[in-house]
Amino acid sequence: MINSDRWFVGSANYGSDLADYRHELVNHEVGHGLGHDHRYCPSAGEPAPVMQQQTISLQGCRPNLWPSVTGG
Repeated sequence: MINSDRWFVGSANYGSDLADYRHELVNHEVGHGLGHDHRYCPSAGEPAPVMQQQTISLQGCRPNLWPSVTGG
């Protein structure tokens, strides 16, 4: 679920680009709606899986807004 505070303010942990944050937020929550669970960073420097809780920690991954064809 998307709450209004996060939609209008974003997340300090994600960065300052509110539009990018919103893309990640919607894609992540749609993933939950489709039945996907949280994922973790596969390797430092890799794009984070969209189902990773990127606003909590990137775990060494790069921010990533979009799902991947490998199920990220």
